[in-house]
Amino acid sequence: MSYEIRELITLIRNADPVKEDQFQHVLSVSKDVLQLTDADLAREFQLSRTTIGRWRTGENSSLPIMRKFIFEWLEKQATLKIQALEKVEK
Repeated sequence: MSYEIRELITLIRNADPVKEDQFQHVLSVSKDVLQLTDADLAREFQLSRTTIGRWRTGENSSLPIMRKFIFEWLEKQATLKIQALEKVEK
């Protein structure tokens, strides 16, 4: 699990928030690896679950500045999850 999360962090850091396909990929992988729902993301960013789902599937697109904020939040969540896992392992 820790390896997958570290790979996700690398993916997020290398993704370009201007590129819609990279944003969709990061959202999908993040949902799986971090076990997030569209509702979790919607709650955090005060959006509807439908909006998050449409972004993830490419039905609608978000502004690059919003993608940047989402990438930052996802990276923070991944880092916190790694820290929690390392604490349990000790």
